[in-house]
Amino acid sequence: MHLEDIDYRPVTINKMTYDVLLKEKERAGLLSLYNFYCYTAIWQKTNQPKCTVDYAAKGLNISTTRIRKYRKKLIALGLIEDVITKNKKGIVIGHFVKVQYYNSTTQINHPPRYPEGGLLQRVDNVESNAYRTNSKNAYRTNNYRDDLKNRRVLVELEDDFYNSTAKHFNLFVQKRKLFKAKIRTSTWTKILIELHIKDNYTKAQIKQTIDWYKKHHKEKYTPKIYKVKDLQEKFPQIIEAKKRDEESKTPAIVISKTAQTIFNTLTKNNRSWPKGSQKKLAETIQISLTNYECFFKQHKRLLKDYKTKTTAVGKQVYRFAAKYLKYQFHTPNDFIVWWFDMIWEQICNWKSWSGNLSSYVFDIDVQLLSNLGEGWAMEWCSDVQCWHRYVKAVKRYEKRR
Repeated sequence: MHLEDIDYRPVTINKMTYDVLLKEKERAGLLSLYNFYCYTAIWQKTNQPKCTVDYAAKGLNISTTRIRKYRKKLIALGLIEDVITKNKKGIVIGHFVKVQYYNSTTQINHPPRYPEGGLLQRVDNVESNAYRTNSKNAYRTNNYRDDLKNRRVLVELEDDFYNSTAKHFNLFVQKRKLFKAKIRTSTWTKILIELHIKDNYTKAQIKQTIDWYKKHHKEKYTPKIYKVKDLQEKFPQIIEAKKRDEESKTPAIVISKTAQTIFNTLTKNNRSWPKGSQKKLAETIQISLTNYECFFKQHKRLLKDYKTKTTAVGKQVYRFAAKYLKYQFHTPNDFIVWWFDMIWEQICNWKSWSGNLSSYVFDIDVQLLSNLGEGWAMEWCSDVQCWHRYVKAVKRYEKRR
């Protein structure tokens, strides 16, 4: 059997692909999600549709936890791939899902009318298509895919973040003589990419954690790295050690009456927060509440100022904020309750979750809000960049608090 990329066609699944999916234990969920990806790929006229976890969960009316579980299995089967698109400057401009299907032939079909993947503004824009294999900025799809052990996630090796961070960490390892053998910088680069793409750590988290480790690696309760893979395998423990160190130096957070009310709402009816996270829930709510109140003020100022904007970008940002986001961003109390309800649904059955709530603190740049925002922008105007333009506009009001 061979894999072919999906092209513009009716929402159908061929027999060979059905045979593969029907052999799985959770065949109903896998078929539903795969069929939803095919449907999304067709109406977006691309083999690499923009389809976030939250968007799929909403479309199929099932939890994000189950969506992630089914996605992981579909990736293992080779029926979908995670693809990250970047511009010439190396800035991430979109996350896509490449949809494939099993076929007995060896030829890979991509109709000229609907070329491979691309940016959401125009999926048939040849100039902006960073995934084409004859492009100077194309992803390296051969050796590096093997090095990532068939993860099927394509990342530009020229990304300065990975190379720079890996280079400095390798110098640290050599200077401290942590390993007898000399380790290549490219080896650390691949580990960092795995942490970001596979384990879903943000670049900021990776950089901050590694910088902290270099300063505290000799301390008693800091996890030790004895081999290269330990950096990835022990990364959650290193983050926990970093968190404990920071907490010991951070003054206690005063919980307001509003935050306490929200905490009581989120823990009523004996709702259990896993991995001991309930101990830090009140503090996380308080920080999120403070951040959201500041953001909400900036959002309202934007609505007031952008109402009279005459540029095309200004008008789009205002319409997106006034006609769509007003139904998403509620009053601080209601929004924070909704925010942590959503988080609880994600982590309640997540066995491998570390129990750390810090990555879920509300902030304009937090990954969870970014994923939601991109999904909202896709639903409103099929342009993921609309969310990023809105965020850029909101940030201009930070200095005016």
